Amino acid sequence: MLLSIILPIYNIEEYLVECLDSVLSQLRSDYEVILVNDGSTDGSRAIIDQYCLKYPELVIIDKKNEGLSSARNSGMKVARGKYLLFIDGDDLLEPGILEELIGNAESNNADIVVADYYEFEKIEQKRIRYDKSLIDSHLIREEDRLNKLFLIDVSFAVWNKLYRAAFLEKNNLFFLPGYWFEDLDFVFRAFYFANKVVKTDKLLVGYRQRSGSIMKSISLKIMDKMAVMDKIATFLKTEGKFERYESMYKVLYLKMMFSIVYICMKNGKDESSKEIICRLFDMKYFSTLKNSPFESKHKMKRSERIFFALIKLGVVNPSSLSFILKISTIIR
Repeated sequence: MLLSIILPIYNIEEYLVECLDSVLSQLRSDYEVILVNDGSTDGSRAIIDQYCLKYPELVIIDKKNEGLSSARNSGMKVARGKYLLFIDGDDLLEPGILEELIGNAESNNADIVVADYYEFEKIEQKRIRYDKSLIDSHLIREEDRLNKLFLIDVSFAVWNKLYRAAFLEKNNLFFLPGYWFEDLDFVFRAFYFANKVVKTDKLLVGYRQRSGSIMKSISLKIMDKMAVMDKIATFLKTEGKFERYESMYKVLYLKMMFSIVYICMKNGKDESSKEIICRLFDMKYFSTLKNSPFESKHKMKRSERIFFALIKLGVVNPSSLSFILKISTIIR
């Protein structure tokens, strides 16, 4: 089996047909598509049944709802392909892209192939995110691979990348169960262990923007992003590499923190937003950053540096939450 496509499904009946059509139109005898029904309570399972009649070769996993990480891990455990591709059930796979990705991986002996993607609410209004896949040469050195992530020159999304299955298995790479922003941990460790990361200039996937998604939601679970950042620090310490990368880790840490502030601002000035911002400012590692200089802050955008300077000066603080929500517009 050459390729396994893992597609988690949870209550996405409105988008599932369009997604499945984009994937199954490219199905070959040496590809498998693994549909993981993560306890859907809407009409998603009925749609899966309809497609099974037309495509009896589909691999179906039914499980209780345990979240995206668990669903992806379930698919990985049964996958037989030499390469793995993850796609979410509300997104769209671009026509003719699969052979391009696999050919790129084979010809370059790469563990990971990164592709461009676009965001959309309406398909006729695509926003191509070239800024999230800025790779102009093969990434072979560990420092080159990780710095692309520290600067977010490469998206932390798992679904705009093809992975060599043996590489994932060798390094025991699975998704953190129970966490939001599990891609952040998975992609970081994958880039750390990869022997070679390459890029194709072709579009791989359309990433659907919709209200109610994790990336647009206000919940205390959004703090998982910082919990995952702590896990990355622990991982680097375990590998004996934290001191080597700490200055760049600080840049990523602040970028992730500021992204949460921005989401709070976008979703209103309610009590949840205020509680989240208070928790952000109370984080122990952030207090360390706030009270000591570091040499790589120039790697942040100018707006991010201004925002951080206002925090260090005490102009922005937990007692001025309304001001934080207002001024956070400068960090995007």
